[in-house]
Amino acid sequence: MSQNQDALKLVKRIKGQDKRRVPRIALTREQFKLTDTGKIFAVQDLSLGGLALRILEPQDMIYFTVSRFISGTLNLNGRKVPIRAQVRHIKTSMAGCEFIDLDPDTEKIITQFLDPSELGRALRASPESSGDGAIWFHGPTGTDLMIWRGIDGEFNKFSLFLLGNYVQWELDAGLMTGIFQSSGDMGSMGSVTLFEDKQVDEMKLELAKKLILSSQLTQELKRWCTRKLDDVLLGDKDGS
Repeated sequence: MSQNQDALKLVKRIKGQDKRRVPRIALTREQFKLTDTGKIFAVQDLSLGGLALRILEPQDMIYFTVSRFISGTLNLNGRKVPIRAQVRHIKTSMAGCEFIDLDPDTEKIITQFLDPSELGRALRASPESSGDGAIWFHGPTGTDLMIWRGIDGEFNKFSLFLLGNYVQWELDAGLMTGIFQSSGDMGSMGSVTLFEDKQVDEMKLELAKKLILSSQLTQELKRWCTRKLDDVLLGDKDGS
């Protein structure tokens, strides 16, 4: 199975587990052009099921009333795809929309856009501090990798957030996986609420490994992170 099919399978499976709690992917630069007016809106988050648009001008909310059908062009890192959607909910400056009848080519483009290898290649060291001394690598689709080092100079924790999921390893707690919700806004991490899986999800580990190996992290960091994942994938559930 290809990594794109892995990502698509994971997103669909998690959507089916609990649609109310599954977060969507926080974006930063992607745009949507509304056909009716030609206006361009920032895409706040994205999933295979739909997207949320940032509405900055109050008068533009008239185009996004609940149940209204909209059409337009989604710009994903320079790739423009036509989509149709229905507005499902609105709040202060946000409109949540559900895709209608995505064609296979459009679904493929969105899946490729969320490919963990592509996300890994786009990771860059963030000049901002995470607030607790972590080394922070940030990607353009709300992907974040944070690595902590103890006072002894040894790495003792990492957290990876991608595709609405997280993988985390701590010296004392071992490895865990789950889904997350973030209060971050337009590229800011903000606070994160974690919903831990009952058992470590090996599919999430495989996607995390693909992202890390495709990134520009140092070989030392790549080896350290992937060793923790491999420890579990090979049967050591403590990942120590």
